[in-house]
Amino acid sequence: FDDQQTLCGSYGYMAPEIAHGEWHDGKKADIWSAGAILYRMLTCRLPGTQEQFNSDLARHSPQVRDLLQRVLTLDPEQRPSPPFTRFKTIRGFA
Repeated sequence: FDDQQTLCGSYGYMAPEIAHGEWHDGKKADIWSAGAILYRMLTCRLPGTQEQFNSDLARHSPQVRDLLQRVLTLDPEQRPSPPFTRFKTIRGFA
């Protein structure tokens, strides 16, 4: 059993590398999923295109947009690693 190659979870919240059946870092994939959940909570939609991202989050603070931009990046190496102790406090969710 190799959990780095096992496909599990809801497709809409799944990191792209998992959806494509590629080897993945479980922690980085979890960061994507947490970002997808936060995105859904804020917009009532799942993440999509960059244009949709800009439109959906236009009314939210720059800090929220920055956080989601970082955790929902397609390149897992560019996503932050847990814990998020280095992130600034996020204000202005609505």
